[in-house]
Amino acid sequence: MDKEAPLHSASKLNEYKEREFREYLVDQGMTLAIVKCKTIAQFNQQVLLSLRNADKKPDSPSQALMDYFSAQKSGWDEFETLKQNVDNLESENHELNQEIQQLLKQIEQAKQDKLRKQEEERIRLEEEAKKNVKKVSIFSLNIIKQKYQYYI
Repeated sequence: MDKEAPLHSASKLNEYKEREFREYLVDQGMTLAIVKCKTIAQFNQQVLLSLRNADKKPDSPSQALMDYFSAQKSGWDEFETLKQNVDNLESENHELNQEIQQLLKQIEQAKQDKLRKQEEERIRLEEEAKKNVKKVSIFSLNIIKQKYQYYI
C-alpha cells in the first residue's frame, strides 16, 4: 500500500501540516535565515551576559547593543561575501574539471594518433623492404643468368 493513511486524527493532521510547512520553508530558502536568527539570538545572550557581568557598565546599554549589532551586521556582510566567493570558486572548479577532462581526451586522441602513425610507418617500411627484397632477387637472378650464359 503506497498511499499514506488517511488523516483521521488531529495529531496526524498536525504532523502533515508541520511537514508541509517545513517543505515550504526549505523551498523558499528560509533555512539560512533561520540559522542566522538562531546564531544572532545566541550572540544576544552572550552580549547581555557580558553586559550583566561587566565590572563597568556602559552609560548607554542601548548604544552598546546597537554598536554590537552594527559589528555583527558587518560580520554577516562578510559571511555573504565569503559565501559568494565559495560559490564562484565552486563554479570555477567545475569549469576547470571540465577543461581537464577535455584535455585528457585530447591527450588520449593524440596517443592513438601517434600509435596509428607508427603502425602506418611500420607497414610502409615492411612493404618497402619486400620491394627491395624482390629487386635484390631479380638483380641476383640477372647476375646469375649473365654468369651462366657463358656456360650455356
